Amino acid sequence: MLNLPWAEGDAERAAVVCFDDWRDARSGEGPGELVAAMAAIRAATEHYGERRFRNLDLVHSTEPAALIQQVAIGDQLG
Repeated sequence: MLNLPWAEGDAERAAVVCFDDWRDARSGEGPGELVAAMAAIRAATEHYGERRFRNLDLVHSTEPAALIQQVAIGDQLG
């Protein structure tokens, strides 16, 4: 067995710090692809606001708010 100049528990604590930093850098827990997809959706929503999204609850409605939603949306996302 190799004797290192570390106090007992130092290696475990260092591993926890590294793991926590890695997890925080990838924006949390869960599959990396899902985390990246959610970040992309959040960024698009924040950037474009309502300009590229349509409220699907209003599509078949005749209320005035629905008529505004029925106007074409250029480069619609979704």
